[in-house]
Amino acid sequence: MKRITGHLSERNGKWYAVVNLYDTDGKRHEKWSSLDLPAKKGSKTEATHRLNQILEKYNTGDLYLMESLSHADRERNRIANMLIEDYLSKLTASSEKMKLCTSNLNGTLVTIK
Repeated sequence: MKRITGHLSERNGKWYAVVNLYDTDGKRHEKWSSLDLPAKKGSKTEATHRLNQILEKYNTGDLYLMESLSHADRERNRIANMLIEDYLSKLTASSEKMKLCTSNLNGTLVTIK
């Protein structure tokens, strides 16, 4: 796999990270990501630091592999890597907010608390 490279670009008063990605045929594609930094004096150093962090994630394979997964696969991985305590706390919090709904014989909606 080729080493992922990139550069900074200034557009509309903001810094963007432009990452060079390669497909299976070796063709280069640019991916633009906003760094949410205004393009003013002194912010280029922070933008360079953020670009280097993004490139490091791509070159270790973390980000590149995550982008090739579907949304459902990413969600399965997120749940699989979650601690059981976090999962149970989110489950109980969401179940407390839920209300059971049923309809009676004349078709009106009845909520059960």
